[in-house]
Parts: sequence; structure tokens; C-alpha cells
Amino acid sequence: MEQYRLPASNQPIDDRWQDRAECIGSDPELFFPDTYKGPNLKIVQKAKAVCERCTVTEQCAEYALNAQETDGIWGGLTPDERRAIWRKVIRGRQW
Repeated sequence: MEQYRLPASNQPIDDRWQDRAECIGSDPELFFPDTYKGPNLKIVQKAKAVCERCTVTEQCAEYALNAQETDGIWGGLTPDERRAIWRKVIRGRQW
């Protein structure tokens, strides 16, 4: 699993990476399905395939983690995958 940097909340977020995202011009429904399991798993896999070709996937995932995005495929991560990363970060900050 990749390591994602989670900057302090008072740091500005640089969103210029979005101009280079592979998903620009894609159907938003591809990245924001109603569910991320079951019959929509094929849609999720298609979205992740777009992310795999992208050169700014890490920046996208970091943005979603920092913004605490609760929906959508960001940087190849589903909401559940992002929550798992957050749980690990929170556990790592505990004594």
C-alpha cells in the first residue's frame, strides 16, 4: 500500500494537479456510482482503470484524504479504502 501524506489542516491544498488528471472529460457517474459493491463493482473497476493510467493519482488520493471526501473514486481509492487509510493514520497518532 502506498504512503499518503496528510498535511496539517492549516496548509493550503494545491489543486493544479487536476488539470493533468486522466479523468477530465469522463462521465462523472463512472467515478460516483450509487454503490461501490455488487452490481456496480464493474463500474468501480473501470474507474480504477482510468486512475491506473493517470499521472496524478497520488495527488488525487491525497486531496481526497485531506478533504475527507466521503463519496467517489479518488486516486483509485473507494470511500471504504480511504476510511481504512484514515483509521491507520489515526491509530498511528495514538500512544
